[in-house]
Amino acid sequence: MMSIAKGRKIVVFLDYDGTLSNIVDDPEKAFMTKKMRFAVQEVARCFPTAVISGRGRDKVHDFVELDNVYYAGSHGLDIAAPSQSPNDADPKHQTRGNEVVLFQPAKKYLPAIQKQIFIALNEKTRSIRGILIEHNKFCISVHFRHVRDEDFCTLEKLVNSVMGEYKEFRISKGKKVFCISYSYILYSCPNSNNEFIIFTSHLGFDFFGIISQVFEIRPDMEWDKGHALNYLLDTLGFGSSSDALPLYIGDDRTDEDAFKAIRERGDGYPIVVSSSPKDTMALYSLRNPLEVEKFLLRLVHHSGMAKGRGGAGDHPPRPRFPMVETPPVPGPDPDGELITAPTPAP
Repeated sequence: MMSIAKGRKIVVFLDYDGTLSNIVDDPEKAFMTKKMRFAVQEVARCFPTAVISGRGRDKVHDFVELDNVYYAGSHGLDIAAPSQSPNDADPKHQTRGNEVVLFQPAKKYLPAIQKQIFIALNEKTRSIRGILIEHNKFCISVHFRHVRDEDFCTLEKLVNSVMGEYKEFRISKGKKVFCISYSYILYSCPNSNNEFIIFTSHLGFDFFGIISQVFEIRPDMEWDKGHALNYLLDTLGFGSSSDALPLYIGDDRTDEDAFKAIRERGDGYPIVVSSSPKDTMALYSLRNPLEVEKFLLRLVHHSGMAKGRGGAGDHPPRPRFPMVETPPVPGPDPDGELITAPTPAP
């Protein structure tokens, strides 16, 4: 990668949940490790770095706790830059604390989200046990992984009834994978809590994962993580420039828009975080947040090597297995090296 980047500027984009932190049972406890925070901090010292998350920008900032990165919350609907960036000289930008608010394309929808939709959803779904409604400023997440199977249809009808009054918003269903290990999926089946238990096998040891389920409610507008990525590249002066080499790491289906944006540029590294084959626009993969951490530290290390020699770092990492629909059972990767993504399902 560093040899390809010779004479060009690497720009790093990162999802949060499932990428910088593990997927956990309680979204409020999705803390990143100290080692991961150090890795992101060091990467941001070497390259322009942004965290693009479905969470509210303030919330993801509270998790990451770094002031040298760009933050794009609510799936890119709320973007801010570090105050030490060149953008803080623009009087059009709002400065708050250590951040400069760059762009909020859905600002006109904020009153409806805060004063109407969020309140209505809480009131309408009060009788549903196990529901968690998360306010992400410009979007709302309705987590239903702990909702009983017999209550799910009622919940879905209630959410649709509330949102039927707000034609300028859309509902999408998202999923995330919890606790998938270095293994391949054997089979899956639903349990009584509307969760899919994924049974896996690896060298004689059994592991399992849970697919977390959520309704995402956000303004129905042409803006997603891919648009946020392109906006930030424009802001950094790399809009249509071949001088930039964007790198995006993410695990969720909403990250596919960013992978697509990089592929449409015809240059860069779309990297999915997944331990099993999946339908994706990404060209490379890392298995879990631990491998993301190791990869980021290697990126920093080789950046230093390149600067020390006045040239590029080592050669790009080699794929560790061919692009096949079902890869062989992999073992732990001590180097956090990139592997090619599984072939998308037909």
